[in-house]
Amino acid sequence: SDPSDWCIFSTQPLKLTIVPPVRVAEPKQPLTVVGVHEKATALQMRYDVSNTLIPGRFSGAGGERLFTPERNWQPVSNTVIAVQVVNGVTSEPSDPCSFAAKAPKPVIVAPTDALWPDQPLTIIDVYPHSPSVQLDMYNEANYRVKGVFSHEGAERTFTPTAGWTPGHHKLRVIQSVGGVVSDPSDWCEFTA
Repeated sequence: SDPSDWCIFSTQPLKLTIVPPVRVAEPKQPLTVVGVHEKATALQMRYDVSNTLIPGRFSGAGGERLFTPERNWQPVSNTVIAVQVVNGVTSEPSDPCSFAAKAPKPVIVAPTDALWPDQPLTIIDVYPHSPSVQLDMYNEANYRVKGVFSHEGAERTFTPTAGWTPGHHKLRVIQSVGGVVSDPSDWCEFTA
């Protein structure tokens, strides 16, 4: 018989695998993605439930790449998927990868002048999207300093319960979101 007409088709690339972090992830920790096809023209990382593209950068070569997000991972819980495009064909999404991430470390704004006894300190880079944010202030002996934090936004204030005693102070602050603790802020030194 005469041969059939040509049948042209594409095969879907294999789905990727995302290697979950072994521990609680740092705020911008890269994720390892394996199974990248040698002719992949695009790689994408997305949040699983919303399918929202996560801005970031893939680096490396060969079948294993690192994805570094532009912005911090969400504190506490993230579930992500990855896809690759080969010859214009998109793979099935990877299996979801779930991991916990730390909140970014907060920053105490160093006062430029000596503080009055009841003058508050300003803290920035507080995670603003969770009602479960807890802040704790510590002195250089690692004792918690009793006081009151303002309650909303990425910028907060801290006023000590007993007021600042005259002299030199060295403090740092830690935030926890959903029970996941950030790295401590850098030390802030000032006089009162």
